[in-house]
This record gives sequence, structure tokens and C-alpha cells, in this order.
Amino acid sequence: MGLPDGWVSDVLPNRKALKILGNGVVPQQAAAALLELHPCDSPALAVASEAGLKGGIPEPAGQVPDKREVPMTDETPKAPTIRRARGRLEELVREVCDDITAGGLTLPQGAAHWTPHRLATAVKDKFPASGVEPSTGAISDTLKRWRNYGFAVVEDDPLAFVEYTEDGRTKGLSALKEEDRNRRTAERRREKEAAKSAAAEDVTV
Repeated sequence: MGLPDGWVSDVLPNRKALKILGNGVVPQQAAAALLELHPCDSPALAVASEAGLKGGIPEPAGQVPDKREVPMTDETPKAPTIRRARGRLEELVREVCDDITAGGLTLPQGAAHWTPHRLATAVKDKFPASGVEPSTGAISDTLKRWRNYGFAVVEDDPLAFVEYTEDGRTKGLSALKEEDRNRRTAERRREKEAAKSAAAEDVTV
């Protein structure tokens, strides 16, 4: 599909992942289609670039380009920009939360929680030239993932970062992500085995 490893399968169970991928569009194919339909359209070129064809986009011409002019090579970036941006945002939020837990960053006067909005403001203040736009929605998703991994203590009402868990401090985020992937893989395997057993029992009956 031209997507990075785990783009869908890391966040959805197997059946839903197959459905989503089956209904999905290969980013490079979408980019090639845009270039064919709108060879001189700057917005189309921008969208194609975001779809992973940077370095492989032909110069705009007055005629419809041949599809072969859009090479799909090993050098063509495969990861959609949004994926890289999400990873970068997580890094920045992590650095801000490190400051919070170390006591180097305190809440504004009158504030009681490190909500996604306040974390977004802290990211902007700490990294003004990062090029990442820290939306509250994306930070909310980051905090929820951290809680699912067992990496951080996150309140619900309002959603807010409190501190890192003991596992978060000792094992680290990468190790906990790996444990979560392994756990979900094992769960999917058990579900498949249970489904096979049920099907075998039906046949026997």
C-alpha cells in the first residue's frame, strides 16, 4: 500500500485493519492521478508532494504527463508526512512532560491541570521553530496512547497529564510500546485460534 510499517496494523485489530486497507488508496497512486488530472495545478502538486512523491514529481508542463514520468523508486519517501509529524509531536510533548516531572516547568497561576491545551502552549513556547503545530486533539491522542501503554498517569476529567508511571520511568516509552504491540499480537493470535476451534466444533457437530 506504500504505507509505513504499523500505519494501520499498530492501531487496529486485524479484521478492521484489513477492511481499512482494502478500502484505502495507495498514496503514490493518488499522487500520480492528481498530477495527470491537474499537471499545471500548484495545489495538486502540493498534495502529491504530501502523498510521498517528493523528489519524484515532474516539472509542471502544458500537457498531461505520462504516468511513467512519476517514478516509484526505493528512494521515494513512503511515510506520509502526517506520520512523521505525529512522531515529532510526541517527542516534543515528551520533552515538555520531562520538564514538568523534573520541576522545571510549572502550571500558570490559577491553573490546576496539565491539559492538552496547556501542553500545546508549552510546546509552542519551548520549541517555537520546530515546525510542528501542536493541536490539542493530537496531544489528547498522545496522552491516551501513553496511558494505554502504561507509560503515564493521565486524568480523565479533564484529560490531563499527571506524571510518568513507575514502568514509564524504568522501562521507557519504546519498551512499553513494544510490549503493547506484542500483547495485541498475542491477543489477535488467540482470537484466531478461538475462531478456528469454534469453526472446527461446528463442522464436527
